[in-house]
Amino acid sequence: MAEGKIEEEGWSVRELVGMEVRGVEGEPIGMVMGVVFREVKVGSDYLDVKLSEEALRGLGGGGEVEDDNDEEFDGDEEEEGQGEVTKAGEWRLLVPLVPEICKEVDVADNIVKANLPNGMLECRYWKEEKVKIRGLLPPGAE
Repeated sequence: MAEGKIEEEGWSVRELVGMEVRGVEGEPIGMVMGVVFREVKVGSDYLDVKLSEEALRGLGGGGEVEDDNDEEFDGDEEEEGQGEVTKAGEWRLLVPLVPEICKEVDVADNIVKANLPNGMLECRYWKEEKVKIRGLLPPGAE
């Protein structure tokens, strides 16, 4: 079956990786980059989602995200610790693969429809890209 509810279906990692994640109203959230199995984390399986630029600009609770100080953040200001990231990488979010959050998986259209709880985007993390430096060391350097 190409489309189904989470509680009725099962999908392979190969099917899930590369799927676009969108909100229930169609707003972009990101792309599935991997799956973290329940044996690694407690509870359920998780989709490891690379967040889209649109999601980072304030997707979630009505378009505005509140920080711990109850000050509004509109996505244009730099959040402490978020600023300009100098290391290569990307913002990721672990999304529980449960029916309450991942409402639908449509394999035919390559889309996961998710209803993220308010504040969930604030649980994102920075995944650094591994950089391999190739070259020869100059004489005398060890």
